[in-house]
This record gives sequence, structure tokens and C-alpha cells, in this order.
Amino acid sequence: MSSRKRRQPFGIYDIARLPVTPVKSTPGYETFKDMKAREQREAAEAEARTKTEQEAERMKPFRALENEIKIAAAEHAEKVRRFYSKPLHVIAAAGADVAPVDMIGDYPERSGRRDTQKEFEVYKTFRDDLASRNCHLSQDGWNRLGSYISVLADGRGIEVTPAVWEQSVERLHSLGCFGDEIAGYQRPRPQTVTEPAAQPVKQQPDFTNVSTDHKDWRAAVDAHWGREVKEFFDLWADSMYRNWGVSITPELAQKAGDFFVKTNRNPLRHKSYDNFRLEANLRRWLPDGKDYRTESEKLADLIENSDLNDRSVRLAINRKQAEISGRI
Repeated sequence: MSSRKRRQPFGIYDIARLPVTPVKSTPGYETFKDMKAREQREAAEAEARTKTEQEAERMKPFRALENEIKIAAAEHAEKVRRFYSKPLHVIAAAGADVAPVDMIGDYPERSGRRDTQKEFEVYKTFRDDLASRNCHLSQDGWNRLGSYISVLADGRGIEVTPAVWEQSVERLHSLGCFGDEIAGYQRPRPQTVTEPAAQPVKQQPDFTNVSTDHKDWRAAVDAHWGREVKEFFDLWADSMYRNWGVSITPELAQKAGDFFVKTNRNPLRHKSYDNFRLEANLRRWLPDGKDYRTESEKLADLIENSDLNDRSVRLAINRKQAEISGRI
């Protein structure tokens, strides 16, 4: 009989008893799992970079407009500062026609002609209020401030209120126009306003592969960038209804937008809307066939289209100026 052991059968359950060779990590060697994680991370980073670059390219025109507005505001502020920093006799000699109209600031619009008596009462009230806050403004300072506000009232058609006086003091003080004419001025503390409850943020659509000419892209731009322009436009539309009785129709709004683009006008400046009103008046786009120019604008057109060598013309112009300023 053979002495050899009979070989035991090897089944599937015996696999667990087999010796296992431990896996060793070789320095510098990337496993398949690590490689897949790296590729996914690099793909996500590349996609994020592409989206950022596309967004930056898409927003270039608006960034350029923002920069243009900032430059224009800085140039305008410097123009106002230079003029209202001059000696008072120079400001008085220059007159309201030469004085720059400051377009910075939101002010209430006036309906009708200026009420000088009412404005004087407002001036006295504000003067007492300023003194009660231990702020001293010399008589030269009040004259300088009064000249600035008078140009605002005539040039922008604003209603002179205590808030207008306050904003004007702050504006000239920030520009350094008063010099040593003012002492102890401090900006009034803003009133505490309770913040409304936070609203859920609406998820913005992805326009990565959408052309800038696509209607969805234009709608997104209108919702983002056009909000400020829309608010400014709505204020102008309200003033057109209050001051001229004109309701801005969609057709007229479209013509205004085309005018701003064609003439490269800034839709965030009051002067642009005045220019469009004059253009619309000239082309008879406004209803009822009326003349939608202010008296000052009519006078400017009269001066431009008249022979100033004619003494009778000059007398008529002077009389018209006196009527507008309320001297006669």
C-alpha cells in the first residue's frame, strides 16, 4: 500500500486561506484611482477657467461703460470744483450761463416757476439748523453756496428744499470749495433703517454656450446691467408726465434707446434725456405738436439762430433773459 498522502481537493472556499502579497506604494507611482481623480480635478479647473474667461469677455462692453462713467464723473467733479473754488467776484462775473451745472446728486424736480419767497424761507430754516449743529459758514460761504444752488435750480429744474441745501453743502465741502469759509461741519448721521428679510437668491441660468446676440443672453443682461438704467429711465418718464403731460410709449422708449446708442450718449446722465427731448421735439415724435422746450432752451436757440450784430435782437434777448430770471 502506498505511503503517499492523498491530495486534498481544493475548493472555492479555500481561496481565503491563500497567502496575500501586500500592495506596496512605490514613490512617484500614480495609481489608477489617483489618476482618475487628478483628471477629473483638472477637467473641472479647466472648465471653470473657460467660464471665467468667457464671462470676462462677455462683460467687457459693460466694464468699459462703467469705466467711462467713472471717468466722466471725475472730470465733471473737477470742473465743478475748479469753478466754485474761484473768488466770488469771478463767479459773479461769469454768470449762470457759464457756471457748470452739477449733474451729481438726486434732487426733487420742480413743477412750475421758482418761488423765490418760498426758497428764502427754506434758506432761513436751513441756516438756523446748520448753526444749531455748531457749524459756522461765513457770508462768503453762504454766497458761494447760494450761487451753486441757484444754478442747480435753473439748470436742472429742481425744487429747493432743506435736503437740497444739505446735499449742496456736503458736495462743495467734499470738493474743497469752501476753504476756510466753513468750520465745524459734520455730515448728518444717516437714520437707522431696518433691513428687510433676505430673499432667496434666484438661480441664474448658464449662458456658457449662448451667443451674445441670443434673446436669452440679452434678457439676462437687461436683468443684471439694465436695472440701474431702467430705474433712471423710469424717473425720466415720470418727470416727462409731470412736467410735460407726455406718457412714454414703448415706441418712444425704443427711439430713446436708439438715440442714446447712435449718438453715444450716457443713459445715466440727465443731459442725455434733455438732448433726446429736444431731438424728439425737433422730429415731432412727441404728441399734440406742442413745443417741448424750456424757456432757457428756447433762448439758447434764439441766440444761436439770430444776428447778434442787430441791436434790436440783443435787446430782445436781454429782455427774454430777464423774464426767465424773474427780474421783470
